[in-house]
Amino acid sequence: MRSYLLKILAIKFLVLIILSSCSNYDYKLSQLNKQTLTWDELPVKVREFYKDASNYGNKNPSLVRFAYLNNDNKYQFKRVKSKVGPWLSHYILINSNDGLIHKIELGAPIPYLVYNDQLYLVNKFNLFTNLEDITKIEVTKYNLKVK
Repeated sequence: MRSYLLKILAIKFLVLIILSSCSNYDYKLSQLNKQTLTWDELPVKVREFYKDASNYGNKNPSLVRFAYLNNDNKYQFKRVKSKVGPWLSHYILINSNDGLIHKIELGAPIPYLVYNDQLYLVNKFNLFTNLEDITKIEVTKYNLKVK
């Protein structure tokens, strides 16, 4: 009887591992082409966002989590809850035109900014509260157009 219960537990454990390894995304950011840019290398529209992010959904710029700077609604930003408990697992960016899903791990500094199929992430936490000169930032640009 004991060996039977151990076999059942082992099977349940294997099923749990297999189910948890299934992904709900196509690409992680670490799989994408990326480039670090200085202020002068950023597109004008991206620089305008960093100068005044309060125009993008929240009067307090430090609370803006995601901004999409194009006029179409091509990208959607969603939170993915963990499978265990009420916690957050990660974020995803969904390209509604081709259905590609990009995973953003927790711990990436906000805001997440998308412009012309590029994701821009600042390399500094608390960008709007701890930085005196916005032109000193470095930004990592990820290419969301995967070939």
